[in-house]
Amino acid sequence: EMSRSTQQSHPPADVPESLCRLSLKNPLIFSSVAWALASAGYAMWQVPEAPLTSPELLQEQLQIRIRNIPVPTSSPRYQQFKEYYMREHDIQLQEYKVLAKQHSDAASFNWRAMLQGFGVGRMLLA
Repeated sequence: EMSRSTQQSHPPADVPESLCRLSLKNPLIFSSVAWALASAGYAMWQVPEAPLTSPELLQEQLQIRIRNIPVPTSSPRYQQFKEYYMREHDIQLQEYKVLAKQHSDAASFNWRAMLQGFGVGRMLLA
């Protein structure tokens, strides 16, 4: 009976030992695969955040900035301030559009959460 139990714990003779070490019975491989699956599941569950601003809010902020320019409207510097604020608004609007497109493209999978999960797993397994 003892010889039977020792035979069962050893792999068949025709399976190389290096291949046996690569099975899911290896705790390191099992935990790595489990962590990768958990990270992928978390990334599918954790939807990326939508951009916090909107074009309407950016337009409203632009109007407030223009109204609060600290020089008289007749001053040559007023136009410089106004142009600066309008350029800033255009940049912010472009950034909003890029973020909104990324959000709509990646709404079903959060790659950042997946990479964070892999990073944490790598630190734990290292």
